[in-house]
Amino acid sequence: MPTDQKNRDELISPEAFKRILRRSLKYPMILTLVLATVSISQALYLLRSSEWVDHTHQVIAQASLVKSSVLSADGALKGYLLTGKTRILEPFFSSENRYSQEVGVLEGLVSDDSAQMDHVVSMGKLVAEWLVAAHEAMQKRQFSRSVDLGEVENRFERVQKIREDLNRIIEIEDTKLAKRSAWVNCVLFSFVLSTLILALMVGGILALLARLQLKNLASNYEKAISETRHAVQMRDEFLSIASHELKTPLTSLILQMQLLRRSLVKGESATVDSNLKLVETSEKLSLKIGALIEDLLDLTRLRLGRLPLVKREINLASLVREVLERYQVEVQQKKIMLHLDLSETVLGIWDPVRIEQVVSNLISNAIKYGEGKPIHIHLKLDSAHQRTILSVKDQGMGIAPEMHQKIFERFERAVAPSKISGFGLGLYISKQIVEAHRGSISVKSELGNGSEFTVELPLKS
Repeated sequence: MPTDQKNRDELISPEAFKRILRRSLKYPMILTLVLATVSISQALYLLRSSEWVDHTHQVIAQASLVKSSVLSADGALKGYLLTGKTRILEPFFSSENRYSQEVGVLEGLVSDDSAQMDHVVSMGKLVAEWLVAAHEAMQKRQFSRSVDLGEVENRFERVQKIREDLNRIIEIEDTKLAKRSAWVNCVLFSFVLSTLILALMVGGILALLARLQLKNLASNYEKAISETRHAVQMRDEFLSIASHELKTPLTSLILQMQLLRRSLVKGESATVDSNLKLVETSEKLSLKIGALIEDLLDLTRLRLGRLPLVKREINLASLVREVLERYQVEVQQKKIMLHLDLSETVLGIWDPVRIEQVVSNLISNAIKYGEGKPIHIHLKLDSAHQRTILSVKDQGMGIAPEMHQKIFERFERAVAPSKISGFGLGLYISKQIVEAHRGSISVKSELGNGSEFTVELPLKS
């Protein structure tokens, strides 16, 4: 074998692919881990720094609030001392009531800073002394028409000291805020820069080491990827259709079992015959479910929505009545009026299991979407054209014109999935079955005026 050919074969082998991946990813991964560790550390530190900045803002805001309360109280006191009008004191008493809580919050915020705590305690003592003096001044003013200028000057000096203490607290926090903000900006810039470097380095190295080598392998794996996707799609379609096809007979079987249980609970001997009939019907349903499971194995050969058919001569009128009998319990529970116009005998060559699916699906939809209103079922024989026509009409919510074609596609429905359960496959499967019998299925409907589904089948398909 030529050397070049041997090298090409080695290149596209699984072992060669693994070696290329290891060689291409080893150093970038190591570098990525290092830079990622640095970035995470910086992110955590940035988070802590942001908390510090936020804490500083809270201290400044609370100190400003205390300062505002003191100044508001002082202004009210000054106005009272000058005018003697008690209504002016309302801001004073309001601020006095809030003061203890506001100072308590401030103490809690600076409890981790002993220097700031000392300033807050000192300011608190001054405020306490000022409040005592303020109340004494108010009492004096209450019994005197003159203003004690000495008292006013003494009060002014105390307020100035309180203001200075609060300004000192705010200035210290402003200094902290400036330093912490600058440090946060520095850490943030470092974090962004390291992240950018990480992305550029990893991307550059991966592109440099892997581009040419992986390019030679891409074409050899495209086919396998395409086949895998197709297989997954077919699997999902198979599971969806299988679930939907089994649901209808299984529901009917459950209803039969519920009827049998109710009858047995009553314990009436006169119901033996009816119980036997229920058991027989349940047995038939179980056999049909088993037959469906066997048929579902053929769905692996599904192409263009075609299903395998096992045809024989059946009486479609009898089949429709049999399906209706299984829905009697649900119909009675919802108090739905059924209007039947069925020919006595309609013989044709069809697959009974598949045609039963179509009939069951149409009746089930009429019950589900009919809003409890009357349902009309017509079955007539058109001997002149060697065909039969089945129509199921409800008076429910109806279907918008733009949805008339779409509802016969896979996973489509006339209403939102949250309102009605199911996979949206019933009408799609029914259409495939009818067309496989060389028939047709159509719908006439308007929103709010119900729907009428019509199935036309040749007597010999």
